Formats: sequence, C-alpha cells, structure tokens
Amino acid sequence: MTEDYKAALYKKDAILEHPSMLANAIDSIRCNEVDGASEAEKILVENYQGAIEFLFELGTWLTYIDEDAQSTRNIIEAVVKEAILQNYDRSKAINCLTDDALAKNIMQDTMEWLSQMVESPTWRQTIYELAQHPRNEDCPFLSLAMPCIAVKDDLIGELISVPLAWNTLEIFLKCVAYVLQPLLAAGETVHDGLLMHSVAFLQPMRSTATESSGQTSKDVPLSNEISEFCSPTTNQPCRPSIPQLSSASEKTADMLSHFLEMGCHSEHGYLILQSILQCLASRTKGYAARHLSWLLEAEASRRNRDTSRYSVYFCGARDYPESMDAMRTLLRHQELVPECVQQLYEEYKKDASPPVRLLRQPIFIGKRRC
Repeated sequence: MTEDYKAALYKKDAILEHPSMLANAIDSIRCNEVDGASEAEKILVENYQGAIEFLFELGTWLTYIDEDAQSTRNIIEAVVKEAILQNYDRSKAINCLTDDALAKNIMQDTMEWLSQMVESPTWRQTIYELAQHPRNEDCPFLSLAMPCIAVKDDLIGELISVPLAWNTLEIFLKCVAYVLQPLLAAGETVHDGLLMHSVAFLQPMRSTATESSGQTSKDVPLSNEISEFCSPTTNQPCRPSIPQLSSASEKTADMLSHFLEMGCHSEHGYLILQSILQCLASRTKGYAARHLSWLLEAEASRRNRDTSRYSVYFCGARDYPESMDAMRTLLRHQELVPECVQQLYEEYKKDASPPVRLLRQPIFIGKRRC
C-alpha cells in the first residue's frame, strides 16, 4: 500500500491532487518508513513542475501588458482546453465515481466542481467535444456532466447536438420538446397531400448493405422534402430548394436535422419520438405531427434501419395480424412481394377491411409508382 501511495506522489504536480488523497499518502509513508515525513516532502518537491501556476503567472503578465483581462482569460482557457482535449483519459476521470471515492466524499466535491465548471461556455464546449469523440461515447464521467447542464432550461438548445446527453431519458425528452415546438409550427404551412407526395415519390432509394458499408448515418444526406416542410405553401408549382429558404426556414431546417438525428440515434429513441408524434397527431387537427412521423420514417429507412414493425403498429390495424404481417414484409424489403400484395388485396375486398391508414405508408406508395 505504501508503494502505491509513493507512486501517486511521484506523479507530476502530485501536490495539486485532492487534499484527502495527499493526506492519506503522507500519513502512510510517515507511519511505515523512517523519516517518512521528510521522504514525502522530498518526493513532492522533486516532482513539482508548477505548470498551472506558471500559466496563471504568465496570464498576470499578459494582463498588465494588454490591459484586457478577458483577452488573457480567453488565451488561458484556450490553452487549457486544447490540453484537455489532447490528454483526456476517461479511465482516470472514472476514478471519482468509484466506491472508494464515495467513501472519501470525493464524489460530493466532484459534483460541486462540475456544477461550477459547466457555468462557463468554454468548459461546456470542451465537454461537448469530448463527448462526441467515439472513444468517449459511453464515458460515465461525461454522462454525469449532462444532467448538470440540463438543469438549466436555457442550455437545452446546446444538448440537441450532443448524442451522449440523449442516453438520459429526462434530457432526451427535454431536447425533443425543444426541437418539436418550432417544427410543429412550421409543418402546419404544408398541405397534407403535398408532403405525402414529397415523402413517397421524391425520397431516394435505400441503399443496399454493400453500397452502405462505407457510409455512416452522418454521410446520408437529408432529402429535399425538408425544404417542402420548412417553407410556406405557395400557389407556384415548383418547389424551392434549400438555399432559397428564408432565415426562419433555415432555423427550422436546422431543427429538423437535429430531430431526425435524435430519432435515428437509437431504436428506443425512434420509438419514443414516433409514439409522441402519434399521440399529437390523434389529438390535434393539423398535419404537422403526421408529417414529422413520415419524415422520420423515411430518414430511418435511408439509414438502413428496419422500422417496419413500428410503422404498421401505429396504423391501428392490430386486429388484422395477417395484413400487418404482409405490409411489414413489404416495408422491410422495400419490394412489392407478390404474395404480400395479394394478401392485402384479399383483405381489403372484405366488408370488414383493415384501416386505410395501413395503406398510407409513403414507402409503400412510392413502390407502387415504380
């Protein structure tokens, strides 16, 4: 144990570590070695480099030279931020979450420090950049920072582009509410039939497994029906392109991209979003919720996600399992399988036919045109 404590003190600038850890290490060395107090002092002095103190001393000089404290602060924060991004070690960050840390009350100190840290835009941005790195996608320490940020409603807009934050249901729902409000308002400007045509007939074909092997979800472009969704309806037959959108429409398009990214991030996220949209569609008279549901389904399809079971389930056809299975097969394969088409034909010939919503699947309608 003494050797472990010595190893901790031999680290660069170990004197800047948590006071309780230093106290335990010094006490252990003092009790187990002759002249242990002097030995601990010698180790700390030899390994002290004072990088942090030197940085702030340099900052003080810059303040006197530039007479602008904020500029100096920005320089220091930029240097520290770059150092953190280059040297962040998730294994060391997790140490503050261990049982040993809880026993020493380090966890409480960490939460207080973290809450103060996220007050700064610079450090929040540092956390976001770390969280979006693939090696940190499930880092517990960074996940712990997300609730500290989400408690402030005015910061939710920053979390709509941080996938790590969406792993917490409460934060995910806050982000959904944030993006849905402008999208629901924008969607009411588009006629129902127009968007159905857009999603059904203008969406690109879903790529095969071979074609998509070199693509990630971020490589797949959003379809042009976004401009249809974000722009007010006019009497002109031509559709505006995305570069022609107004500033308000550009903001809505940006929200839509975040919305689709959240919906396609995980299966449970897709199901939650579709459930919310189905409830909104049934309780409101407008088209916006249904439009968003179609767009989300189309985007998931382009990313090679099989959402067919949810698509047929939300059609209210649970009393017609054969029809649901047939439509699900068509949606899953994105092909007009003759046996399934015949099954649907026979079912809809009956007096007690399935709900027509089962046929109003944009992907299915698009295949009928082909």
